[in-house]
Amino acid sequence: KTPTDVLLLNVTSTGFVVTWQAPNDTTGLENYNVTVTNVDAQISLYFETRKSNRFIKVNNLVSYSLYQVMVSTNYVDQTTGQSPRRFNQTLQGKPTAPPSSFNVEATGNSTILLQWLSPSAQELHGRLCRFKVTYHQITKPKIFESFFEARHRSGELIDLAPWTEYNISIAAETCGEG
Repeated sequence: KTPTDVLLLNVTSTGFVVTWQAPNDTTGLENYNVTVTNVDAQISLYFETRKSNRFIKVNNLVSYSLYQVMVSTNYVDQTTGQSPRRFNQTLQGKPTAPPSSFNVEATGNSTILLQWLSPSAQELHGRLCRFKVTYHQITKPKIFESFFEARHRSGELIDLAPWTEYNISIAAETCGEG
């Protein structure tokens, strides 16, 4: 009386699909219940589906988080069955905040020193891979990019046009969606 072959498939950084096979005996089966629990936060979501449904798409989850999933059956005679626990980690997502304390200092007539702090772990939604610095001269639209390894908290822009103003921005990128 238990669902079998429970499969979990990531579809976005904040959602996945749960599928399963019906038990061998479906006589008296009323519905399925799917429990999805964020392992770290110990917050559970509960879904009920008709007995003809054997899949559900779960959305609005936390990126790069571990979830426990169980599928259970409910029968007319009040008996139940429960699948083995399955675990799934959602995909990495985009950071929800830029690096903080971004400091820009001209160290020469064509060199700029950049310093920053990484976003917090709660804002990263994944494993930090690198920092992307985007810059352009205020009077020209051509955009340049420089990349710095995740372990760095400073970098230098060199060979810039002497005595020229630049617009400079920085972003943290995870190894997932960016």
